[in-house]
Amino acid sequence: MNTSDFKNQQDNQVLTMKAHTKVKSYCGRGIKQINLLIVLVAISFLYSCSGDDPVTPKDSTNVDTAELFFTTSAFASGATIPIKYTCDGIDLSPKLEWGNAPDGTMSFAIIVDDPDAIPVAGFIWDHCLILNIPSDVSSLKEGVSISNILALDGLMIKNSFKNFAYNGPCPPPNQVHTYRFELYALDVAKLSGVNSSSNKQQLLNAIDKHKLAKASFTGTFEH
Repeated sequence: MNTSDFKNQQDNQVLTMKAHTKVKSYCGRGIKQINLLIVLVAISFLYSCSGDDPVTPKDSTNVDTAELFFTTSAFASGATIPIKYTCDGIDLSPKLEWGNAPDGTMSFAIIVDDPDAIPVAGFIWDHCLILNIPSDVSSLKEGVSISNILALDGLMIKNSFKNFAYNGPCPPPNQVHTYRFELYALDVAKLSGVNSSSNKQQLLNAIDKHKLAKASFTGTFEH
């Protein structure tokens, strides 16, 4: 083999090695692209199987989270009760409003009382006890009377003043009392075993058997 032939052989070997290198490079790139494509296809398949949208979150705006509410426009919950709704004024009941009763509600009961009276009277002082309010009623006007309640086919029980009425806050002098206004949603139209001669405990016992929900607010008063 002469020098020229040997040089040609070396050149051919170099060209062959370069060609092999390019082929390996192309193959490596191709394998990487194929692997990436397989991963993308697998991810797409998993999402389609799960049924979840990977981009858009589920809409929760249609979930009903509303609860029974009970309120008055006369004062904010926890605030001082205006004098007109107390024994220092004309002793009117404040306007009461409610809503979002749970399904199955057939009637409402309302209790207004004063737990801070226990040290003085020895028991919770009751200011207003109403029951059998129809489920389609959502408010009681300011200054409600027993005749208004009877017109609704409702019922009043005597309060601690021995009246079939609302009697407002009237604590001992220089004492701040907190008054509870409570609404109960009940699953019966009429509470059995409770009548105008019943007491508060009998009312509470009947409420406990049929209570679907309860809402409340408070007010304070001091002479």
